[in-house]
Amino acid sequence: FFASVLLGCAAQGGAGSKEVVMVRVRLQGLPEEVHRIANAMESVGCVLERSEEYPNRGRSRYVRVYLDCDLPAEEVEDDD
Repeated sequence: FFASVLLGCAAQGGAGSKEVVMVRVRLQGLPEEVHRIANAMESVGCVLERSEEYPNRGRSRYVRVYLDCDLPAEEVEDDD
């Protein structure tokens, strides 16, 4: 099983709110492992979007799934 954070994307939030940062995570491994980890991450509510399963290149038994996840960041304060 292999996971990597591919891309830090959008940050949202306003004065006095919690900033939310979205990151894309790639899960790679045997299909059963990838499904188990992706399902566990979805069950805790951090997954915004989940891709379909993609086979790795060549004759690999491994697959990839991409997850867009929200991560609570620090509280944002207004400078005004």
